[in-house]
Amino acid sequence: MIFGLEYFTAAPYEPHWIGHLKVSPSLVLLVALWFFTVGAIVTVSSVILYKFPEKHRKLGVVITVFSILGGELVALIGGILAIAWKPNPAPSPIEKITRICLKCGRVLKEDGLSVRFCPYCGKNLEILTKKEKKES
Repeated sequence: MIFGLEYFTAAPYEPHWIGHLKVSPSLVLLVALWFFTVGAIVTVSSVILYKFPEKHRKLGVVITVFSILGGELVALIGGILAIAWKPNPAPSPIEKITRICLKCGRVLKEDGLSVRFCPYCGKNLEILTKKEKKES
């Protein structure tokens, strides 16, 4: 992207010399626009990748292709890493457990696993497994 900006700062109507080759100003402007556009696409894709890591493969391919077209080595490495990256899954929300006393039938207001005895009748609260729930 910096390579493209360097051509924007040059005088627009002066011919440029690359070695012994004379280059027209319109070609210089096209090259500058190309590098600026490719750099902007890579930058925007990187920001989207940061916001939405689950789309890492598609955005990694976009970053890799445009970094090759723009000749950006660091972006090429970043695009390859984005394709190979396996983001951590989002943590699942902790379900609140509702407990009911089997003796008196009241719903306990406290957090489900922190209470061992029913505050209303004093019965020892047991944790039922899935097998015990099916049997009862």
